[in-house]
Amino acid sequence: MLDRRLVIFGGSHGSKYLGEMFVLDTDPVPSPLVSAPSCVQLVGRHLRQYFDREDFSDVTFMVENKPLQAHRLVLSISSDRFRAMFSSGFRESSEREIHIEEGSYEIFKLMLEYIYTGEPPYVLQVGSQTDPMMAAELLALADQYMLDHLKQLCEARLTEEVREDTVESILELAERSNSWQLRAVCRHYTRNREMEFGS
Repeated sequence: MLDRRLVIFGGSHGSKYLGEMFVLDTDPVPSPLVSAPSCVQLVGRHLRQYFDREDFSDVTFMVENKPLQAHRLVLSISSDRFRAMFSSGFRESSEREIHIEEGSYEIFKLMLEYIYTGEPPYVLQVGSQTDPMMAAELLALADQYMLDHLKQLCEARLTEEVREDTVESILELAERSNSWQLRAVCRHYTRNREMEFGS
Protein backbone atom coordinates (compact mmCIF):
# COMPACT_ATOMS: atom_id res chain seq x y z
CA MET A 1 0.00 0.00 0.00
CA LEU A 2 1.25 3.45 -0.84
CA ASP A 3 -1.08 6.14 0.52
CA ARG A 4 -4.44 5.26 -1.10
CA ARG A 5 -2.88 3.15 -3.83
CA LEU A 6 -2.46 -0.59 -3.92
CA VAL A 7 0.70 -1.46 -5.89
CA ILE A 8 0.90 -4.97 -7.34
CA PHE A 9 4.00 -6.10 -9.13
CA GLY A 10 5.87 -9.27 -9.97
CA GLY A 11 4.13 -12.61 -9.94
CA SER A 12 4.81 -15.71 -11.93
CA HIS A 13 3.18 -17.95 -14.44
CA GLY A 14 4.69 -21.45 -14.27
CA SER A 15 8.45 -21.00 -14.65
CA LYS A 16 8.05 -17.53 -16.15
CA TYR A 17 8.41 -14.55 -13.84
CA LEU A 18 6.49 -11.40 -14.65
CA GLY A 19 7.96 -7.93 -14.29
CA GLU A 20 4.71 -6.06 -14.69
CA MET A 21 3.34 -3.61 -12.14
CA PHE A 22 -0.26 -2.49 -11.53
CA VAL A 23 -1.38 0.47 -9.45
CA LEU A 24 -4.96 0.38 -8.16
CA ASP A 25 -6.42 3.55 -6.69
CA THR A 26 -8.59 2.58 -3.71
CA ASP A 27 -10.12 6.06 -3.54
CA PRO A 28 -13.02 6.04 -6.04
CA VAL A 29 -14.16 9.12 -7.89
CA PRO A 30 -16.87 10.81 -5.81
CA SER A 31 -20.36 10.46 -7.27
CA PRO A 32 -22.49 13.58 -6.95
CA LEU A 33 -25.77 12.93 -5.14
CA VAL A 34 -29.01 14.65 -6.10
CA SER A 35 -30.71 14.72 -2.71
CA ALA A 36 -32.09 18.25 -2.44
CA PRO A 37 -35.83 18.51 -3.10
CA SER A 38 -36.91 19.79 -6.50
CA CYS A 39 -38.85 23.03 -6.88
CA VAL A 40 -42.06 21.07 -7.44
CA GLN A 41 -41.47 19.08 -4.25
CA LEU A 42 -40.81 22.28 -2.30
CA VAL A 43 -44.03 23.83 -3.59
CA GLY A 44 -46.01 20.74 -2.58
CA ARG A 45 -44.36 20.67 0.83
CA HIS A 46 -44.90 24.34 1.68
CA LEU A 47 -48.17 25.11 -0.10
CA ARG A 48 -50.30 23.98 2.85
CA GLN A 49 -48.80 26.77 4.95
CA TYR A 50 -50.52 29.34 2.75
CA PHE A 51 -54.05 27.98 3.10
CA ASP A 52 -56.37 30.80 4.19
CA ARG A 53 -53.38 33.01 4.99
CA GLU A 54 -53.00 36.64 4.03
CA ASP A 55 -49.34 36.17 3.01
CA PHE A 56 -49.13 36.84 -0.76
CA SER A 57 -52.89 36.28 -1.16
CA ASP A 58 -54.50 38.19 -4.00
CA VAL A 59 -58.16 37.19 -3.71
CA THR A 60 -60.67 36.88 -0.88
CA PHE A 61 -63.79 34.75 -1.17
CA MET A 62 -66.74 35.87 0.89
CA VAL A 63 -68.96 32.89 1.72
CA GLU A 64 -71.84 33.42 4.14
CA ASN A 65 -70.19 36.79 4.93
CA LYS A 66 -67.01 35.04 6.11
CA PRO A 67 -63.66 35.59 4.35
CA LEU A 68 -61.34 32.95 2.90
CA GLN A 69 -57.94 34.12 1.64
CA ALA A 70 -56.49 32.48 -1.49
CA HIS A 71 -54.00 32.81 -4.33
CA ARG A 72 -55.18 33.03 -7.93
CA LEU A 73 -52.16 31.15 -9.30
CA VAL A 74 -52.64 28.19 -6.94
CA LEU A 75 -56.35 27.94 -7.73
CA SER A 76 -55.82 28.35 -11.48
CA ILE A 77 -53.27 25.53 -11.58
CA SER A 78 -55.68 23.22 -9.77
CA SER A 79 -58.97 24.04 -11.46
CA ASP A 80 -60.02 24.90 -15.02
CA ARG A 81 -63.03 26.70 -13.58
CA PHE A 82 -60.84 28.98 -11.46
CA ARG A 83 -58.50 29.51 -14.42
CA ALA A 84 -61.43 30.66 -16.54
CA MET A 85 -62.77 32.80 -13.70
CA PHE A 86 -59.48 34.65 -13.30
CA SER A 87 -58.82 35.06 -17.03
CA SER A 88 -59.00 38.51 -18.51
CA GLY A 89 -62.45 39.48 -19.67
CA PHE A 90 -64.24 38.02 -16.66
CA ARG A 91 -65.39 40.26 -13.82
CA GLU A 92 -63.59 38.10 -11.21
CA SER A 93 -60.23 38.61 -12.94
CA SER A 94 -59.95 42.14 -11.54
CA GLU A 95 -61.92 41.86 -8.30
CA ARG A 96 -60.03 41.54 -5.05
CA GLU A 97 -63.11 40.21 -3.26
CA ILE A 98 -65.42 37.59 -4.77
CA HIS A 99 -68.80 36.81 -3.23
CA ILE A 100 -69.93 33.18 -3.42
CA GLU A 101 -73.71 33.19 -3.22
CA GLU A 102 -74.42 29.45 -3.22
CA GLY A 103 -73.22 26.79 -0.84
CA SER A 104 -71.92 26.89 2.71
CA TYR A 105 -68.75 28.41 4.11
CA GLU A 106 -67.70 25.08 5.64
CA ILE A 107 -67.90 23.16 2.34
CA PHE A 108 -66.16 25.88 0.31
CA LYS A 109 -63.41 25.97 2.94
CA LEU A 110 -63.01 22.18 2.72
CA MET A 111 -62.59 22.48 -1.05
CA LEU A 112 -59.92 25.19 -0.76
CA GLU A 113 -58.11 23.25 1.97
CA TYR A 114 -58.04 20.20 -0.30
CA ILE A 115 -56.48 22.30 -3.10
CA TYR A 116 -53.73 23.54 -0.79
CA THR A 117 -52.98 20.25 0.98
CA GLY A 118 -54.02 17.50 -1.43
CA GLU A 119 -55.45 15.60 1.54
CA PRO A 120 -58.99 14.20 1.57
CA PRO A 121 -61.29 16.38 3.71
CA TYR A 122 -62.32 14.82 7.01
CA VAL A 123 -65.89 14.32 5.76
CA LEU A 124 -64.58 11.87 3.14
CA GLN A 125 -62.37 9.70 5.30
CA VAL A 126 -63.20 5.99 5.27
CA GLY A 127 -65.75 5.12 7.92
CA SER A 128 -66.42 8.80 8.56
CA GLN A 129 -69.34 9.33 10.91
CA THR A 130 -70.02 12.81 9.52
CA ASP A 131 -73.28 13.79 7.83
CA PRO A 132 -73.20 12.33 4.29
CA MET A 133 -74.95 15.51 3.11
CA MET A 134 -71.61 17.29 3.55
CA ALA A 135 -70.01 14.81 1.15
CA ALA A 136 -72.92 15.37 -1.25
CA GLU A 137 -72.45 19.16 -1.13
CA LEU A 138 -68.71 18.74 -1.63
CA LEU A 139 -69.33 16.48 -4.63
CA ALA A 140 -71.50 19.15 -6.28
CA LEU A 141 -68.85 21.80 -5.60
CA ALA A 142 -66.02 19.59 -6.91
CA ASP A 143 -68.00 19.07 -10.10
CA GLN A 144 -68.67 22.80 -10.42
CA TYR A 145 -64.97 23.68 -10.03
CA MET A 146 -63.74 20.75 -12.13
CA LEU A 147 -61.70 19.06 -9.40
CA ASP A 148 -61.87 15.49 -10.68
CA HIS A 149 -59.75 13.87 -7.97
CA LEU A 150 -61.83 15.44 -5.19
CA LYS A 151 -64.96 14.44 -7.05
CA GLN A 152 -63.84 10.80 -7.16
CA LEU A 153 -63.07 10.90 -3.43
CA CYS A 154 -66.62 12.15 -2.84
CA GLU A 155 -68.04 9.39 -5.03
CA ALA A 156 -66.12 6.76 -3.05
CA ARG A 157 -67.46 8.14 0.24
CA LEU A 158 -71.05 8.30 -0.99
CA THR A 159 -71.04 4.72 -2.26
CA GLU A 160 -70.96 3.74 1.43
CA GLU A 161 -74.37 5.40 1.80
CA VAL A 162 -76.16 3.55 -1.02
CA ARG A 163 -79.08 1.69 0.54
CA GLU A 164 -82.71 0.99 -0.29
CA ASP A 165 -83.89 4.25 1.29
CA THR A 166 -81.12 6.43 -0.23
CA VAL A 167 -80.36 4.98 -3.64
CA GLU A 168 -82.82 7.18 -5.57
CA SER A 169 -81.62 10.47 -4.06
CA ILE A 170 -77.96 9.50 -4.49
CA LEU A 171 -78.60 8.48 -8.11
CA GLU A 172 -80.24 11.85 -8.73
CA LEU A 173 -77.19 13.59 -7.21
CA ALA A 174 -74.88 11.48 -9.37
CA GLU A 175 -76.80 12.48 -12.50
CA ARG A 176 -76.73 16.20 -11.60
CA SER A 177 -73.00 16.17 -10.84
CA ASN A 178 -71.93 13.98 -13.79
CA SER A 179 -70.60 11.38 -11.36
CA TRP A 180 -70.62 8.29 -13.56
CA GLN A 181 -68.91 6.02 -11.01
CA LEU A 182 -71.46 6.80 -8.31
CA ARG A 183 -74.24 6.44 -10.89
CA ALA A 184 -72.91 3.00 -11.83
CA VAL A 185 -72.94 1.90 -8.17
CA CYS A 186 -76.55 3.08 -7.74
CA ARG A 187 -77.71 1.36 -10.91
CA HIS A 188 -75.93 -1.84 -9.91
CA TYR A 189 -77.65 -1.74 -6.51
CA THR A 190 -81.07 -1.11 -8.11
CA ARG A 191 -80.58 -3.83 -10.73
CA ASN A 192 -79.65 -6.41 -8.11
CA ARG A 193 -82.52 -5.42 -5.83
CA GLU A 194 -84.96 -5.87 -8.72
CA MET A 195 -83.49 -9.28 -9.51
CA GLU A 196 -83.75 -10.26 -5.84
CA PHE A 197 -87.42 -9.28 -5.61
CA GLY A 198 -88.19 -10.65 -9.08
CA SER A 199 -87.01 -14.13 -8.22
